[in-house]
Amino acid sequence: MKSREIEALKDAATRPGGWGLFKQKTTAKLPELGYFVKEKHPAYGNQFRITDAGRAALAAAEAK
Repeated sequence: MKSREIEALKDAATRPGGWGLFKQKTTAKLPELGYFVKEKHPAYGNQFRITDAGRAALAAAEAK
């Protein structure tokens, strides 16, 4: 996993609700892997929210 992808997971994990407010182009494969799910954010519209699989991937990446 690339460092910017780890940063996107880390950022989302620390936000209330687990919202990943990042550009989809940067981390396009993360939703495909099941790390994020596309949902409607109350203020920002369609965004990505971290999943349990994303939290597990982040924990594994930080453990290395």
